[in-house]
Amino acid sequence: MNRNLLLFTFIATALPFASFAQKNVPANVVTTNKTIYDKAIEYGDLNTAIVAAHTILANSPNDYHYMDSLVGLYYDAGNLVAAINIGNDILAAAPQNVAVREVVANSQLALGLNGEAMLNYQDLYTRTGYLVYLYNIATTQFSMKNFTECTTTIDSILASDKNMTEVVIINADGQSEPVALKAAAYNIKGAIAMELNNAAIAKQNFEEALKVAPNFTLAKKNLEAVTKK
Repeated sequence: MNRNLLLFTFIATALPFASFAQKNVPANVVTTNKTIYDKAIEYGDLNTAIVAAHTILANSPNDYHYMDSLVGLYYDAGNLVAAINIGNDILAAAPQNVAVREVVANSQLALGLNGEAMLNYQDLYTRTGYLVYLYNIATTQFSMKNFTECTTTIDSILASDKNMTEVVIINADGQSEPVALKAAAYNIKGAIAMELNNAAIAKQNFEEALKVAPNFTLAKKNLEAVTKK
């Protein structure tokens, strides 16, 4: 398969998971670490923010804001396993937490845990009705080579979207590009046709994508590839 057809890429790096046992400490430790946390966030120091958040939670377990924050911090730092583990702990008690579930799903997808990511995206779409989550379902189905199911999902997007939704595509060169959801959907449909060796249908769908978004870089490259083929 031509990897240029992929719609986004995640890079995961392994960082140590920090944990702290609760201890008897002076009351001002929490206040001090909240100050450290705020400054670390201000300066973009993710590792210091993570340590500060853990210290706050070790001494003030009911500061749920910092538990939620840890999910995003670990995700941004590239420690996707930790993001998933903490996120799942939160979701066990608060399954309605859409923000945490999205980070967990994205982390699972980046690690190749497609089945688990799919369940979370389906939950997100059921709870919100947001077409972006339906698009995430489609890209996950494509990654799993469930082309029949993916086509059905894409057709639902094309029938529902009114050109009011955008998604961010990460191209093969690592550049991000906001694009109309309908164009992205046609691009996936073209990629499915390429996988099934149906160049004519692929060409048609890439052309439809470019009608919606004429500057869509990935669709242009895909159209060039299928035309040469």
